Amino acid sequence: MEYIECAFKGISPSTGEMLVALLSNMAFDTFHEEDGQLMAYIAEADWNTEVQAEMEAISAQFGCQFSYVHIADKNWNEEWEKNFPHIVVDEQCLIRAPFHHIDKKYPYTITIEPRMSFGTGHHASTFLMIRRMLQMDFKGKKVCDAGSGTGILAIMAVMLGADHVFALDNNEWAFNNSLDNIAMNGVADKVHIELGEMEMLEGKRFDVLLANINRNVLVQYMPQLELALEQQGELVLSGVLTADMQHILDAAAAQGLQLTQHLQLEEWSCAAFSHP
Repeated sequence: MEYIECAFKGISPSTGEMLVALLSNMAFDTFHEEDGQLMAYIAEADWNTEVQAEMEAISAQFGCQFSYVHIADKNWNEEWEKNFPHIVVDEQCLIRAPFHHIDKKYPYTITIEPRMSFGTGHHASTFLMIRRMLQMDFKGKKVCDAGSGTGILAIMAVMLGADHVFALDNNEWAFNNSLDNIAMNGVADKVHIELGEMEMLEGKRFDVLLANINRNVLVQYMPQLELALEQQGELVLSGVLTADMQHILDAAAAQGLQLTQHLQLEEWSCAAFSHP
């Protein structure tokens, strides 16, 4: 599949969050934000002059510069190899790509073929999710990774002792990327992943629920997240700017969830809630 890469330059973190929320409701399915620039990806088949005109109008609305280029699928991994360094979380977890050769040993090593999926550890929200998970007890737990991206959180949960992980993502590219990464890390026997929306949580219950998505989706689906959590279960959320955390806190409180920890890195937050 070939993609169109749309670049929105000169944006603040809060503008980036709003753009992602807006574009997520269109045909855009993958995003990468770095150094005041948001890259949004849409399948070439979904790109036309009307979408281009709408992107130009949106960039004018947000006061940022807009440009787009055609991206060939075959070149993507090569670009990642040039720009994708390994990551170490709290000297406990190494997140590497297959092309990294790391001599130092860490308690946990996750290998991720990044492609175009969100969740490589480089974004502060993913880093914070891993940091929180390293503090938790997963032994024998039933876990859900909602919005799995690369599958990194599902993989981490199994490595930390989870008995079974149900993962889901509504993006076909991310779904296929997760399948590959889960197999590559040797945890396919304990992770079941499906392609679909958050409604797939209905009728399921988990000891731990992980969701690294964005503010709007988390607020919208907070009732479903609460219903999918076992009593005494733990909900860990990220993908939210610290400036927007009150929206998450209010939505969680409305469902009777209690905040147990709030982590911050750069402009981003991760929050853990308990189900009393």
